[in-house]
Amino acid sequence: MVMKFKTLASILFSFQFTLIFSQSFTERELEIIYNGDEDSPFRVLQTTDKVDSLILRMESADIDADSIAGNEDLRYFLKRLKNTLYASGGVGIAAPQVGVLKNIFLFMRMNHPEQLVETALNPKIVSHPIETVCFERDGCLSIPELRGNSIRFPWIDVEYYDDSGNLINERLEGYSRMGDFTSVIFQHEYDHLNGILFIDRLCQPLINSDELDRRVALDFNKSRDDIVKWIQSNHNFTPTEKQLDEWEESGILEFRIIEGEKRYFRNAAPNIFRVNADARQFINSSIIKSAEAGAKNILDTHLNEISETDIKGKYVLPEVSTHVKYTITVPESEVNYGETVKAWLPYPRMDIDRQTNVSFINASQDNYILSEDQTEHTSIYMEQVAKKGEPITFSVEFSFTSQGEWFDLSQITPKPYNKDSELYRKYTSQKPPHIVFSENIRSLTDSITRNDKSEIENLQSIYSYITSNFPWASALEYSTIPNIPEYVLQYNKGDCGQVALLLISMLRYKGIPARWQSGWMTHPGEVNLHDWAEVYFEGVGWIPVDVSFGRGEPLNNRIGRKFFMSGIDSYRLYINNDFSGKFYPAKQFPRSETVDFQRGEVETEKENLYFNKWDYKLEIISQKKE
Repeated sequence: MVMKFKTLASILFSFQFTLIFSQSFTERELEIIYNGDEDSPFRVLQTTDKVDSLILRMESADIDADSIAGNEDLRYFLKRLKNTLYASGGVGIAAPQVGVLKNIFLFMRMNHPEQLVETALNPKIVSHPIETVCFERDGCLSIPELRGNSIRFPWIDVEYYDDSGNLINERLEGYSRMGDFTSVIFQHEYDHLNGILFIDRLCQPLINSDELDRRVALDFNKSRDDIVKWIQSNHNFTPTEKQLDEWEESGILEFRIIEGEKRYFRNAAPNIFRVNADARQFINSSIIKSAEAGAKNILDTHLNEISETDIKGKYVLPEVSTHVKYTITVPESEVNYGETVKAWLPYPRMDIDRQTNVSFINASQDNYILSEDQTEHTSIYMEQVAKKGEPITFSVEFSFTSQGEWFDLSQITPKPYNKDSELYRKYTSQKPPHIVFSENIRSLTDSITRNDKSEIENLQSIYSYITSNFPWASALEYSTIPNIPEYVLQYNKGDCGQVALLLISMLRYKGIPARWQSGWMTHPGEVNLHDWAEVYFEGVGWIPVDVSFGRGEPLNNRIGRKFFMSGIDSYRLYINNDFSGKFYPAKQFPRSETVDFQRGEVETEKENLYFNKWDYKLEIISQKKE
């Protein structure tokens, strides 16, 4: 974590010092513990407070297990912590929630008739199933105004010390609000010790129905007349009412009923010609292209420049170094004078082997926070107070080097998976609401791979099926789609991220680790948001898979578009290593983009500012192929 909040530095350093060096209470923690009598509750940290929100995202340290019995400081702390829990009416509370970064929490036993409160010191979750459940109406004392359904394990095997120093090993089960959900309480409090909040584990976007309706209305803002006029203007023909009705019935011409009127998706008209074979007879080919088509010319040359490495089956492309300026502009009309506006801008990751030499150049604000790679979404955070007569502008400049690579699948020999490893368990698991092994996913994947004899053949079959059957089309905002892979299967189309999630879901169902990756494509003449995936083979490592680039016109290289079955080019900016992750610092309000992070996020002290309330721009200052 890189911080420029000078007013917070000394406070936060003391907490970080605690984490790294101490197993006993520090002086600062003792000040917190003894700042009231033992019957008085602590102040519970809140995500709405700047300092509190940073502390809540820090990891805690174990206490000395040998000193539990007879530790007066610990006894006093636990007494006050228990009183805090009782005063709040909660079912659990963790030490970090009161500013003490120690692996301590209290949890209520919902499986006991008296709902006893127990102490967990140095707790560990020893094992859990791969399957997850959605726990209803999770909440948190540090975010009292929000509720949401969270992803949890139905049971966990745990180990912890009680307040007498006894080592406890047991299985906790249950996830029903109407019965025993002790297991969920334990998982929730355990997350606090690792800087994780329940909003990071939501089964679905934490967006209320009114906000969801507003987002849908922004996406579906065209009338039938608008559709007809666009087709007439761009393709020089007038569709019949029968054609329009047929396109509607098939789902090609997407619509919603908004305030009693039929309204069409903002890009429904061009999507017709991207998806429907019959409509293509009327096509004006000069204006129809996929989002990746503009990169074709550079790829025709670039992909022929692969060279061998010392690793069998692995080839690399020339490096490309890029200098970028990224800007978010909030018009004066969207905020109130004197209001603090907070922004998270995308920033390059440093934990990707294909992205190196990441260098910060400058930012519009002196007080900024670089999240680095501790979150799934890498960002630079800034604040600014709104002034009269001026838009609010946030900007950052940085440079990085990207190097593409390709794996010849015929030359690699994966080893058997270690199915007990954390990597395997994590990246073959479901991740609701978008990675779910539904009947549709299971039956289609089984059909596609029925003749396969290896994991590599599974990848080849699934990749080929998706690239052949789901053409690129402009997408609805992801936050408005309940399950993205199911959407692709229903409407027979998808943009880059939608087909990437379909690929990931199918591979994981087959027991093949796969994960999301995204950022920007930076090809000369085609700079845009872009999503792709990675697949893991034991003994080989993570291999890039860009299923969206596997579609489109044939490429003039010896491998063709199958290059992207196990390769990626050098014109990429890597920002995200997973989807629907957390931010640092944490957002107070629901995200504009609940899956990805490429455009940025903006909020005030009162609300999230959705995409229609600000503008973004990525500018390539310079770019050089090495």
